[in-house]
Amino acid sequence: PLESQSTRGTAVNILTNGGLSLDIDWQISYTLNPQRISETKRAKLSRSLPRKAPTMAQKHMENVLRHVIGDYSVAQLCEAGQIKKLERQVRQLLAERLASSGFELSRVMLGAVELPLAVQASLAQAHEKHLQTEYEARSLARLHEVVSQFSESDMQRLLELERIYKLGQNGATLVYPMAQSAPPTPPSQQPNGRYRYGTAVATPHAPFVNS
Repeated sequence: PLESQSTRGTAVNILTNGGLSLDIDWQISYTLNPQRISETKRAKLSRSLPRKAPTMAQKHMENVLRHVIGDYSVAQLCEAGQIKKLERQVRQLLAERLASSGFELSRVMLGAVELPLAVQASLAQAHEKHLQTEYEARSLARLHEVVSQFSESDMQRLLELERIYKLGQNGATLVYPMAQSAPPTPPSQQPNGRYRYGTAVATPHAPFVNS
Protein backbone atom coordinates (compact mmCIF):
# COMPACT_ATOMS: atom_id res chain seq x y z
CA PRO A 1 0.00 0.00 0.00
CA LEU A 2 1.40 3.36 -1.05
CA GLU A 3 -1.26 5.63 0.49
CA SER A 4 -0.67 7.52 3.72
CA GLN A 5 -0.88 5.39 6.85
CA SER A 6 -0.71 6.04 10.58
CA THR A 7 -0.12 4.06 13.72
CA ARG A 8 -0.20 4.93 17.40
CA GLY A 9 0.71 3.47 20.74
CA THR A 10 1.88 4.15 24.30
CA ALA A 11 5.49 3.78 25.33
CA VAL A 12 5.47 2.62 28.97
CA ASN A 13 8.18 2.69 31.64
CA ILE A 14 10.38 5.16 29.77
CA LEU A 15 13.22 6.16 32.11
CA THR A 16 14.26 9.79 32.47
CA ASN A 17 17.72 11.09 33.26
CA GLY A 18 16.93 10.84 36.97
CA GLY A 19 15.72 7.25 36.74
CA LEU A 20 11.98 8.00 37.01
CA SER A 21 9.65 6.04 34.74
CA LEU A 22 6.86 7.60 32.72
CA ASP A 23 4.39 6.79 29.95
CA ILE A 24 4.07 8.70 26.66
CA ASP A 25 1.32 8.41 24.04
CA TRP A 26 2.50 8.78 20.45
CA GLN A 27 1.22 8.75 16.87
CA ILE A 28 3.08 8.79 13.56
CA SER A 29 1.93 9.20 9.95
CA TYR A 30 3.95 7.82 7.06
CA THR A 31 3.93 6.47 3.49
CA LEU A 32 5.90 3.56 2.06
CA ASN A 33 8.25 4.19 -0.86
CA PRO A 34 9.59 0.90 -2.29
CA GLN A 35 12.29 2.77 -4.23
CA ARG A 36 13.95 3.79 -0.94
CA ILE A 37 14.29 0.24 0.37
CA SER A 38 17.95 -0.79 0.41
CA GLU A 39 19.04 -3.63 -1.87
CA THR A 40 20.00 -5.85 1.07
CA LYS A 41 16.53 -5.55 2.63
CA ARG A 42 14.36 -5.51 -0.49
CA ALA A 43 13.65 -9.23 -0.77
CA LYS A 44 12.71 -9.58 2.89
CA LEU A 45 10.71 -6.35 3.24
CA SER A 46 8.73 -6.90 0.06
CA ARG A 47 7.02 -9.76 1.89
CA SER A 48 6.78 -8.28 5.40
CA LEU A 49 6.02 -4.57 4.85
CA PRO A 50 2.42 -5.01 3.59
CA ARG A 51 1.51 -6.76 6.84
CA LYS A 52 4.07 -5.63 9.40
CA ALA A 53 4.77 -1.99 8.62
CA PRO A 54 2.85 -0.68 11.72
CA THR A 55 4.66 -3.16 13.98
CA MET A 56 8.05 -2.15 12.61
CA ALA A 57 7.27 1.54 13.05
CA GLN A 58 6.08 0.95 16.62
CA LYS A 59 9.22 -0.95 17.61
CA HIS A 60 11.53 1.73 16.23
CA MET A 61 9.42 4.50 17.77
CA GLU A 62 9.69 3.09 21.28
CA ASN A 63 13.45 2.58 20.92
CA VAL A 64 13.88 6.18 19.79
CA LEU A 65 11.74 7.47 22.68
CA ARG A 66 13.82 5.57 25.23
CA HIS A 67 16.98 7.01 23.71
CA VAL A 68 15.71 10.60 23.61
CA ILE A 69 13.86 10.75 26.95
CA GLY A 70 16.88 9.31 28.75
CA ASP A 71 18.71 12.61 28.16
CA TYR A 72 16.11 14.71 30.01
CA SER A 73 15.08 15.12 33.62
CA VAL A 74 11.43 15.23 34.68
CA ALA A 75 11.69 18.96 35.32
CA GLN A 76 12.97 19.55 31.77
CA LEU A 77 10.23 17.40 30.25
CA CYS A 78 7.57 19.45 32.05
CA GLU A 79 8.84 22.80 30.74
CA ALA A 80 6.62 24.80 28.40
CA GLY A 81 7.16 23.97 24.73
CA GLN A 82 9.22 20.88 25.49
CA ILE A 83 6.81 18.48 23.72
CA LYS A 84 7.26 20.28 20.38
CA LYS A 85 11.01 20.10 20.78
CA LEU A 86 10.83 16.38 21.54
CA GLU A 87 8.62 15.78 18.50
CA ARG A 88 11.21 17.35 16.19
CA GLN A 89 14.03 15.39 17.79
CA VAL A 90 12.15 12.08 17.67
CA ARG A 91 11.05 12.61 14.07
CA GLN A 92 14.60 13.22 12.91
CA LEU A 93 15.99 10.10 14.58
CA LEU A 94 13.03 7.93 13.59
CA ALA A 95 13.24 9.03 9.95
CA GLU A 96 16.93 8.09 9.87
CA ARG A 97 16.20 4.64 11.27
CA LEU A 98 13.28 3.86 8.93
CA ALA A 99 14.62 5.40 5.73
CA SER A 100 16.35 2.24 4.49
CA SER A 101 13.10 0.30 5.07
CA GLY A 102 11.11 2.53 2.71
CA PHE A 103 9.33 4.71 5.31
CA GLU A 104 8.79 8.41 4.65
CA LEU A 105 7.51 10.16 7.79
CA SER A 106 5.02 12.99 7.41
CA ARG A 107 4.14 13.61 11.04
CA VAL A 108 5.15 12.67 14.60
CA MET A 109 2.94 13.59 17.55
CA LEU A 110 3.59 13.04 21.25
CA GLY A 111 0.97 13.21 23.97
CA ALA A 112 1.36 14.64 27.44
CA VAL A 113 4.02 13.13 29.68
CA GLU A 114 2.21 10.92 32.19
CA LEU A 115 4.00 10.47 35.49
CA PRO A 116 3.11 7.70 37.96
CA LEU A 117 0.81 8.87 40.78
CA ALA A 118 3.51 8.40 43.41
CA VAL A 119 5.91 10.57 41.39
CA GLN A 120 3.25 13.26 40.91
CA ALA A 121 2.62 13.36 44.67
CA SER A 122 6.36 13.62 45.38
CA LEU A 123 6.79 16.46 42.88
CA ALA A 124 3.81 18.32 44.36
CA GLN A 125 5.24 17.94 47.86
CA ALA A 126 8.67 19.13 46.72
CA HIS A 127 7.11 22.15 45.00
CA GLU A 128 5.15 23.05 48.14
CA LYS A 129 8.29 22.75 50.25
CA HIS A 130 10.16 24.97 47.78
CA LEU A 131 7.47 27.66 48.04
CA GLN A 132 7.55 27.47 51.85
CA THR A 133 11.33 27.84 51.86
CA GLU A 134 11.12 30.90 49.61
CA TYR A 135 8.49 32.47 51.88
CA GLU A 136 10.60 31.87 54.99
CA ALA A 137 13.67 33.29 53.27
CA ARG A 138 11.79 36.48 52.33
CA SER A 139 10.41 36.81 55.87
CA LEU A 140 13.87 36.35 57.37
CA ALA A 141 15.35 38.94 55.02
CA ARG A 142 12.63 41.40 56.02
CA LEU A 143 13.28 40.72 59.72
CA HIS A 144 17.00 41.35 59.25
CA GLU A 145 16.21 44.59 57.47
CA VAL A 146 14.02 45.78 60.36
CA VAL A 147 16.44 44.66 63.09
CA SER A 148 19.34 46.39 61.37
CA GLN A 149 17.59 49.71 62.06
CA PHE A 150 17.38 49.11 65.84
CA SER A 151 19.72 50.96 68.19
CA GLU A 152 21.78 49.20 70.86
CA SER A 153 19.30 50.24 73.54
CA ASP A 154 16.43 48.82 71.47
CA MET A 155 18.24 45.49 71.25
CA GLN A 156 18.81 45.46 75.01
CA ARG A 157 15.09 45.97 75.60
CA LEU A 158 14.23 43.14 73.21
CA LEU A 159 16.66 40.79 74.93
CA GLU A 160 15.18 41.66 78.33
CA LEU A 161 11.63 41.06 77.08
CA GLU A 162 12.70 37.72 75.65
CA ARG A 163 14.30 36.75 78.98
CA ILE A 164 11.13 37.63 80.91
CA TYR A 165 8.96 35.74 78.43
CA LYS A 166 11.07 32.58 78.64
CA LEU A 167 11.04 32.68 82.42
CA GLY A 168 7.28 33.05 82.31
CA GLN A 169 7.00 30.01 80.03
CA ASN A 170 8.92 28.01 82.63
CA GLY A 171 6.47 29.02 85.36
CA ALA A 172 8.60 31.69 87.03
CA THR A 173 6.85 34.77 88.50
CA LEU A 174 8.84 38.00 88.41
CA VAL A 175 8.16 41.29 90.16
CA TYR A 176 9.53 43.87 87.77
CA PRO A 177 9.52 47.66 88.58
CA MET A 178 7.50 49.76 86.14
CA ALA A 179 7.72 53.49 85.46
CA GLN A 180 5.07 55.47 87.38
CA SER A 181 2.47 57.10 85.16
CA ALA A 182 0.03 57.93 87.99
CA PRO A 183 0.32 58.57 91.76
CA PRO A 184 0.13 55.53 94.03
CA THR A 185 -3.15 54.52 95.56
CA PRO A 186 -3.63 56.22 98.94
CA PRO A 187 -3.25 53.97 102.01
CA SER A 188 -6.92 54.48 102.87
CA GLN A 189 -7.88 52.63 99.68
CA GLN A 190 -5.45 49.73 100.20
CA PRO A 191 -6.43 46.64 102.27
CA ASN A 192 -3.18 46.74 104.28
CA GLY A 193 -3.02 50.56 104.57
CA ARG A 194 0.19 50.80 102.52
CA TYR A 195 1.03 52.49 99.25
CA ARG A 196 0.94 50.17 96.22
CA TYR A 197 3.22 50.76 93.22
CA GLY A 198 3.13 49.27 89.70
CA THR A 199 4.78 45.89 89.09
CA ALA A 200 5.23 43.58 86.13
CA VAL A 201 4.59 39.87 86.52
CA ALA A 202 5.73 37.33 83.89
CA THR A 203 3.28 34.55 83.20
CA PRO A 204 3.28 31.60 80.78
CA HIS A 205 0.75 33.41 78.56
CA ALA A 206 2.37 36.83 78.16
CA PRO A 207 5.79 38.46 78.72
CA PHE A 208 4.43 40.81 81.43
CA VAL A 209 1.17 42.21 82.81
CA ASN A 210 0.47 45.20 85.01
CA SER A 211 -0.79 44.60 88.54
